[in-house]
Amino acid sequence: MLIGHNRTLSPDAGIKVLGERNSGTNVLETLLRENVDVNLHENIPILSPNMTPAPPDGPFPKGDRGQAAHEAMIDHMHYAQLPDNGGWKHAAPDHRFTQEFLSRKTPSVLIIVRHPASWLRSMHKNPFHALVAIPRDFGTFIRQPWLTVARDSLGPRLFSSLPDMLAAKMAAYADLLAHYDNSCLLRYEDLVQEPDRTLRAIGLAPGHPVTDALPDHDIRGFLSRQRAFRPFAKAENFRKRAAAVSYEGLAPRDRAFLLERLSDSILMQLYPLDQCCFAPLKRQKPIL
Repeated sequence: MLIGHNRTLSPDAGIKVLGERNSGTNVLETLLRENVDVNLHENIPILSPNMTPAPPDGPFPKGDRGQAAHEAMIDHMHYAQLPDNGGWKHAAPDHRFTQEFLSRKTPSVLIIVRHPASWLRSMHKNPFHALVAIPRDFGTFIRQPWLTVARDSLGPRLFSSLPDMLAAKMAAYADLLAHYDNSCLLRYEDLVQEPDRTLRAIGLAPGHPVTDALPDHDIRGFLSRQRAFRPFAKAENFRKRAAAVSYEGLAPRDRAFLLERLSDSILMQLYPLDQCCFAPLKRQKPIL
């Protein structure tokens, strides 16, 4: 069994939520804020280019140069806030995260992951995070090189593909889980299907029973501005997608490519190939 999966946390010093983009971090944070009496270490604020403070010599330029300057500003915010709140929640937990944040604050670290097939689909559908052009074809998308930002904290910024980047991020999570006992990993699918049971399993007993009714709209606030003329995603849609998650939705060629890239990843333990749909895993006993 994977070390740290559904491990009981000791949240007296607060909780830092980590997880890749489109992995359910906003759902998790909202459920914790609304149902559990616990301190959450904040993520750095989401800033659009229009909200980013202009440098002393004038506004950022347009186009690629402006985007690069905007990302560099947020990179700076991540490292500046790292000692106080752990910085960007999508960053890999590297040595600076350990030395500057964990050793000082000793928080619980709660990592959320999502089935890689549905995660890739979501990344293709919602490419607001991309630094490269996004092709319409999904197979081309998952095979093209993927450029990260400095605050991803993965060392190299350019990866052969998005699944390769995902494998590197998962390796960083696995290392933290193995060396920092007050850390835990849970699956997005477990959370949206059974929020009350999932939170209680890791020692975060809600102050009242959490109904299985998630917020009745898409709680990712940054999408609301982009969806003025589009309906919000309903909570029931989250549950339906989680219940049906599998690798079978990928074309055989794309599935083989993904599985080859993730062959050594903890994701293959969390989402084995023969598990065709949602099935809650048993709680792991805490390390004593």
